[in-house]
Amino acid sequence: MGPDEGDPYETTRASYDRVAQRYADKRRDRTAVEGDLDRFASLLSPGSLVLDVGCGPGFDGAILRERGLRVVGLDRSTGMLRSGLDPWPGPRVQADMRALPVRARIDGIWASASLLHLERRDVPAALAGFRRVLAPAGRLYLSVKGGSGGAWDEKPYGLDAPRWFTYWTGDALDAVLDAAGFDVTERLDDRPGRGGAQYWVVRMARVRSA
Repeated sequence: MGPDEGDPYETTRASYDRVAQRYADKRRDRTAVEGDLDRFASLLSPGSLVLDVGCGPGFDGAILRERGLRVVGLDRSTGMLRSGLDPWPGPRVQADMRALPVRARIDGIWASASLLHLERRDVPAALAGFRRVLAPAGRLYLSVKGGSGGAWDEKPYGLDAPRWFTYWTGDALDAVLDAAGFDVTERLDDRPGRGGAQYWVVRMARVRSA
């Protein structure tokens, strides 16, 4: 089955399962996002509960724990979750970000390079789900690849591991965040590319006060 057939989410999940260890080895250096991790942690009180959405092997969650936060990782790919169990231990759950299996109130959501795998039409509902589980004035971090439209990317891992990406402009991302009930507190557009992206759009946001 080619990437244009069937469920793009299932295809992307299967691709991540297939390349999980290669991904973990390739992305384990978190220097490029460490400043964002520090900034996000500084906005939360020690011991705050954070959900790392699209956590992959769990390396970002490990850094946030070092900063004094309690972190639960969530990813749809079981292979990705398993690939980081030894070097980056911590609680993690296999689940879909479109239907968070969360009842407790979360103080913050870290969603680094994960929302970009959703088709544009599914993002408003996903953000509404984020807002549902976040505490009043809860914090949200988002990073997505900059651009327009969407496409399959087969370059990093080959034809047997295609992944779907939706690209975002800053204005478009701001609009869906606003509609979902978030106030953007920091905007970082046109950040130099990493992981093959021309640039990244990064947002810090907060649940809007009633």
